Amino acid sequence: MPLTLVPEKEGGDDLQLSMPGMPASMGAGIPVDFGRLGPGQTVYYNGSLPGGPCRGAHGVVRRTLRRHAVVDLGNLGVWYIPYYFLSAPSKVA
Repeated sequence: MPLTLVPEKEGGDDLQLSMPGMPASMGAGIPVDFGRLGPGQTVYYNGSLPGGPCRGAHGVVRRTLRRHAVVDLGNLGVWYIPYYFLSAPSKVA
């Protein structure tokens, strides 16, 4: 499989190298507004840590703390996740 350059965003000049065996690129979603993040909101996990939840998992915020949120990811369990690994779902017009 040859290496290809794929535009990172529509109409942009930035290119991302695509290599065999690498996971598919996924949109980061909308960054979470931490000041307005609260219980009951749906968020996506964007991290990729060994032993952690799978990348792209979504769940519901149960509690917000100083540097992380307690997120219920359903069958994956309840996790304490730092805010920089969270994003909000994209809004479709």
